[in-house]
Amino acid sequence: MIGCCSGLMQRVDRFLFASCSPATCVLLRVAYAALLLIYVSVWSLDAVRWFSDVGVLHVDTARTLSQGPSWALFFWLPATPTMVKVCLAILGIQSLCLLLGIGSRFQAACIFLWLVSFQSRNSLIADREDDVFRVFAFCLMFMPLDHAWSLGKRWWPQLYRRLTREANAGPTAAAVRDQAAAWGLRLLQIHLTLMYLSAAASKWLGVAWRDGSALFYVYQMDNLFGRGPLPEMITQSDHLIRLATWSVLVVETALPFALWYRRTRVAAVVLGIGLHLSIEYTMHLFLFQWIMVISLLSFIDLPSRTASKPKSA
Repeated sequence: MIGCCSGLMQRVDRFLFASCSPATCVLLRVAYAALLLIYVSVWSLDAVRWFSDVGVLHVDTARTLSQGPSWALFFWLPATPTMVKVCLAILGIQSLCLLLGIGSRFQAACIFLWLVSFQSRNSLIADREDDVFRVFAFCLMFMPLDHAWSLGKRWWPQLYRRLTREANAGPTAAAVRDQAAAWGLRLLQIHLTLMYLSAAASKWLGVAWRDGSALFYVYQMDNLFGRGPLPEMITQSDHLIRLATWSVLVVETALPFALWYRRTRVAAVVLGIGLHLSIEYTMHLFLFQWIMVISLLSFIDLPSRTASKPKSA
């Protein structure tokens, strides 16, 4: 019994630590930061309206509506237009630093705090897209984000080594540290899996999804659907509508399992990206599809650039 438990713990350790690629974490950092800059830029257009006391929601009302803990920064800082603009500018600067790899894990932690603060300040305009952005930042906090493509590591190598306790460590030890620290990637993968499981379960409970008519009602949503042109033979065909509806149902049901199976992983990622790009083409959902595409890339193991081998004696 003890041997079985020990073997199980070793497998769990390998799953959480030794089987992740730090290069994938770097790709996620760059892609997420680029998307976050767009996200923050759009927020800045109406920041005073949405997040200050002279806008549509007073801070006391926001605190009442907030269902989480009241430790968001805007519940303690003055909710003036100037303060909102300054905080949003800081968020933009830290997003740029994350993109460039300057103290990336610190930037990710600060970005998480900023997103919680802004989203709690006006939860009425938040949706699932905002939740994914927030959770993504939380997962980034635990990843080896400066493994490569890092200006901070290039400009201040001595400081970087001191902060990461690599001053007396060789290149092999540094690579092992990065590999072991990549367990945050698993958090993102598990979160994505649970999202697809939840979406599939919700659809299976709906009669319209089971009988194949759900997308017919989606096609009638003029405020969301119709971003890209589609031939009328698709939107008016009963058979094609049922085929498209069941295809979405099958893909979302299969993804949580196919993503974890090595032989089907690449195909699952391709199918998932195809699903989200098709939704992006047809519907107005801002950045939700793109943050999901980036999340799917967490299942792709990129080869890491290994440091130079130590010279043999």
